[in-house]
Amino acid sequence: GSLRTMGEAATAEEWLREALDGELAGEAEIWDLWAALNFADLQRSPEEMLATLPAGEGQRHCQDIRWLLERLQVGEPIRINCGGGEYEPADGPGWGRDRFFHGGHVYKSGDASFEGDLAGTGDEALHQTEREFGDDDDSPAYRVPLPPGRYRLSLHFSGIRFKEIGKRRFHVRIEGQEVLKEYEPF
Repeated sequence: GSLRTMGEAATAEEWLREALDGELAGEAEIWDLWAALNFADLQRSPEEMLATLPAGEGQRHCQDIRWLLERLQVGEPIRINCGGGEYEPADGPGWGRDRFFHGGHVYKSGDASFEGDLAGTGDEALHQTEREFGDDDDSPAYRVPLPPGRYRLSLHFSGIRFKEIGKRRFHVRIEGQEVLKEYEPF
């Protein structure tokens, strides 16, 4: 952080890469900082970042960053199946597994609270999982490290736990600004 503040972004990136190749390979926050430094300070392209991506020794966050950079490199949308695994629909682009989350709990169809069909989703298999953030989570969020720019965000909701209006209300914040308050997807 100090090197970055002093305008020594290249040196900071070298130190971070060295740490991620070693004992800090499992630290998601360090991977996020490495990505932010490359995108914002060094203004590197996804191709350049892939070429210098720390090995990460099979760490999940390294795999997530690689997945993200590969999508950005070819201009694919970043699609995350919240609470679920990789998903390839028959008629469109695929969805990556649940990644870049901080906190929360996963619920899926088949849990004791879910019964019945998921009518009206357009793709039932995709809508059988969810990640729910509660009051007990410390800074719950999805934090996807992206280059500076404008993005279109689409949120898809399905109700697999609550069958009554008013049982599932929540707020949505994007970049620190509340865009939905007391939202009820039912």
